Amino acid sequence: SRLERARTEVGERIERYDFSHAALGVYDFIYAELCDWYLELVKPRLRAREADLAPTLLFVLTETLGLAHPLIPFETEEIYGHIPGSEGLLAARSAGPSAPVDEAAESAIDRVIAAVQAMRAWRDTAEVKPGATVRARLRATGYEETLEHLVRLARLDLAGAPAGAADAGRSAPDGAEGSGEIVATVPIPGGAIEILAGGELDLEAASRRLARRRAKLAEEIQRAERKLGNDGFVAKAPPQVVDAEREKLRRLQEELAAL
Repeated sequence: SRLERARTEVGERIERYDFSHAALGVYDFIYAELCDWYLELVKPRLRAREADLAPTLLFVLTETLGLAHPLIPFETEEIYGHIPGSEGLLAARSAGPSAPVDEAAESAIDRVIAAVQAMRAWRDTAEVKPGATVRARLRATGYEETLEHLVRLARLDLAGAPAGAADAGRSAPDGAEGSGEIVATVPIPGGAIEILAGGELDLEAASRRLARRRAKLAEEIQRAERKLGNDGFVAKAPPQVVDAEREKLRRLQEELAAL
């Protein structure tokens, strides 16, 4: 679905001779979509050597080469020659069949990506070791088909998480999830992830780091509020500068609330 969107958007930009934005579109698709997320999501299936996955990967690779070919013809032509079953030149090849745009699938993946990013941001702030698994409870909906991705990419140990894919994302009944003190709550689309004490989390060290971050955020918020409370600044500074300061204050307040 995302590939189909990229093909449409990049194709339209090339037709308008908007090559700079076409190149950015290709770059964003390859790095932000294909490499950062799609390949990460399918790694377990690659390791399991799922027969249906290889044709899909080859299709995506071939179409991505076609997408980039008008911009980097020599590199894409060379790579295309190494793809199993490729014939002739990439330049002479017609694009593969269009795929349907699947709004529901994109929404589900966007949701799990946002949740993983929120957890990674929390882990960075708390300075949790990169390989450490964090005990947690999922208090959110909308992850019925993506729970395994969330658990793996965010490195979570969901206490008492349902084993069946059909139940993924639902909270277990009270008392059935395992005990544990809630040490932090990370907002995610559809709810939150409750971080529990124990496991590989150094609670005292994480608490100290979070306290330092909260204190720093509070100082920055006070500084921004003082600046915006200065009538001279608001009256004399360019409107875009004042708006940027207000946006900065909003982001700082949101981050502090999340911590």
